[in-house]
Amino acid sequence: MLKGLIALAICTFSIGSWARADFHSVLSYNFGMSNFSVTENEAAIEQTDDSVASGTEESAESSSVSSMAFQLSWEFGHDGSMAYFLDAQAPLMGGSGAAVYNTKIGFNMYLNDLGSKFSMNQSGTTVVIIPTLKYYWGASVGGGYVVYLTESQKKGDIYFGLGLHGGMVYSIGDTWGIKAEAGITRATGIETSGMKMDVMLGATYYL
Repeated sequence: MLKGLIALAICTFSIGSWARADFHSVLSYNFGMSNFSVTENEAAIEQTDDSVASGTEESAESSSVSSMAFQLSWEFGHDGSMAYFLDAQAPLMGGSGAAVYNTKIGFNMYLNDLGSKFSMNQSGTTVVIIPTLKYYWGASVGGGYVVYLTESQKKGDIYFGLGLHGGMVYSIGDTWGIKAEAGITRATGIETSGMKMDVMLGATYYL
């Protein structure tokens, strides 16, 4: 229905003159919980304890990094049903220095008729259509850096990630909205592998 209204608005405003029409890009400011389960790769383990006899191999260890995190996301290239995004995430609080830093690029597919604010302007007259509630799912690729703790020391690793996510946005007024999102990422690092899970709540702003 909303797509039909947009098509009608374009036809009406385009008769006899040129009109500018845009799907707006979106900024998101999100806070939430991030959990990264890390498992060391056996082939990457080196014995660093001088008190252990030579030839004794150090076993691979597992760890979990949990922290409050902040995520900033920019959604662009909207066509009404799909958009691309870039985002970055950093920890706000973590235990004993453990932390995850992450950035990624991906897409969102919207399940309702309209996935973004739509506006059209012609000769000073503006038509604006805003979805009240929208749902989406998406996928992403990216990478980051994880700092984790084992029984003996603190370690770090660079990783590459493939992720899936889903969420919803409820609009408040013409520019702001409330956003909830959950996602999971399969991470493969130089010395580790693991799963990263995020649950975020925040605000969106139409540009």
